[in-house]
Amino acid sequence: MFYNIKGYTYINFLGNGVYDQVGLYKKNNTNEYYAIKRINKNKAKHSKNYKYLYSELQILKKLNHENISKLIDIIDNEFQFDILIVMEYCHGFSLSKCLEYYKEKYAKPFTEEIVQYLTRQIVHGLIHIHEQNVIHRDLKLENIMVHFDNEMDKTNLNMMKGTIKIIDFGLSKLLSSSKEFAILLWEQFLILIQELSLLKIFNIVKKLIYGL
Repeated sequence: MFYNIKGYTYINFLGNGVYDQVGLYKKNNTNEYYAIKRINKNKAKHSKNYKYLYSELQILKKLNHENISKLIDIIDNEFQFDILIVMEYCHGFSLSKCLEYYKEKYAKPFTEEIVQYLTRQIVHGLIHIHEQNVIHRDLKLENIMVHFDNEMDKTNLNMMKGTIKIIDFGLSKLLSSSKEFAILLWEQFLILIQELSLLKIFNIVKKLIYGL
């Protein structure tokens, strides 16, 4: 159940997880929109994923980049037994949905120009993440959002006007040094090679580039 928060007015429901719910809110003094995740502390403490919550918040505090969903504020609402996480609102779709909707609307996959435009932003976001000694560990099309500044660009899927926003750092890891970062990347690369066949890798790349 959502409620108005001091300084914010509840607009509508966006989604939910095991112990959290996300709502769209408007800030009263600026009329700007934000996504606020409401986490029930009692339910969260009994979840096996609770240990990732603190880590995710610490990582989000370190990240500040145009292509990463930005943490705005953390509100500990003791009266409602909730932790409220105020995040930048993404007015758009996940990259997986954009691929799906674009093909339905235009009967063709993304153009090479669009792929280059979006990939450049993803790489810029990842460079910033890695510069902070953070690895995402769950980067996939569903965790990459595309933000549109206006409703027309969103409706028409004007991808060349979209801004990439990397989200969901729940499984991310903050490393203590660049050396640890390099070692962990190498270990994960070896695991990836062992677990994924060449065919699977090919299919992932094909889906990203051609929208198949």
